[in-house]
Amino acid sequence: MAEWVDALGCDPSFCEFESRRSPLSVFDNATKDRTMRVSLSKRACYHADIYCSDSNTAKKILKKHYISLLAVDFYLNGRENGRAVLEWAKTKHLLPRYIVVTESDRTKRAALAEQLIAGGYLTADETTFIRQ
Repeated sequence: MAEWVDALGCDPSFCEFESRRSPLSVFDNATKDRTMRVSLSKRACYHADIYCSDSNTAKKILKKHYISLLAVDFYLNGRENGRAVLEWAKTKHLLPRYIVVTESDRTKRAALAEQLIAGGYLTADETTFIRQ
């Protein structure tokens, strides 16, 4: 797996792979083989296959791979924030069907939720979003 990260051009301090799979998955068995969960955050608080703490790494991952679930925080390392990455991915049609907002700051969480709802995502709890 380390060769794969290097081939992407990711800095290992920003992008780490985790080989464990969660026993509870929102996906059925038919799509399990092609699920990839990405966490976009300065902190590794969400169980994911790839952790990206800056926008440049996240953009590379979103461009090159099929992402099934994106967990996003507002605050990231570098100039851009999670909201900017979501806007970029929306214009490029790279947003996955499932997005989870993991931000703990209520105002920033509401800003991310508002952006996702405006982009056509549905939610019942303002944490988990599903594209229509």
